[in-house]
Amino acid sequence: MENNQADQRQHDNRKLGACRIVIYLLVIISFVLSIGSIYIYYMHVNAVDCWKCLHNSYMIIGVVTSTLTLPLVFITLPLVFLKSARGIRIFLPFLFVSSLGELLMSLVFTQGYPVNMDVMRMWKNEKSLEFFEVNYKCCGVMGPDDYFVATKSLPKSCFKDLSNREEDLHTIGCFNQFFDPPKVLYSKFISSIVKLGLSGILFVYMLMLKPTRVRRRTLRSISPMARRRTRRNDFVMAD
Repeated sequence: MENNQADQRQHDNRKLGACRIVIYLLVIISFVLSIGSIYIYYMHVNAVDCWKCLHNSYMIIGVVTSTLTLPLVFITLPLVFLKSARGIRIFLPFLFVSSLGELLMSLVFTQGYPVNMDVMRMWKNEKSLEFFEVNYKCCGVMGPDDYFVATKSLPKSCFKDLSNREEDLHTIGCFNQFFDPPKVLYSKFISSIVKLGLSGILFVYMLMLKPTRVRRRTLRSISPMARRRTRRNDFVMAD
């Protein structure tokens, strides 16, 4: 009997150890993806010199959400290390809800939208359209003539590969282009899936940490001799 119990404990410990390793790996993967997303979001914000543009609003929301999920991921480590089933039970809903929200937000971000309002706002504020002209192979708002009307010289971003050659001039305007989400949004989608997987593994780990119930000792659970001894002691105490 004792050998069976010892084998069972070793088996349970091996399962807990394997589960911990998976959790640690998911935490590392989630951290790397979140840091990468924050960096690329930040680079995209700097690329468009227009804080009120919808493009930058999307990117800033991405930076904020990715940053806020990092502490939640790291809280997992001490809870798992300390084998705190109660702490994991309290913490798990927060991690699950934040991961699900990040997933839904990443799905929204993957949808393109017209950049006409952003382009018009930047043109009126005399901001450079270089980001859109390079990425969407366009020039000006409605076309290259916008620069001539505004008595401005054509920027290099209006030419293919910044060549400044007339034959490489982009002839279409940026007004009718559609926002093409950066690849970082797909890494954010993967990051949210990893966090949801982490929530599932944490739930399994919490179930495995449930304390073994100690059987309550009753008169039926002890031997006949122990029952007689208990009754004899009760009779002596009564006298």
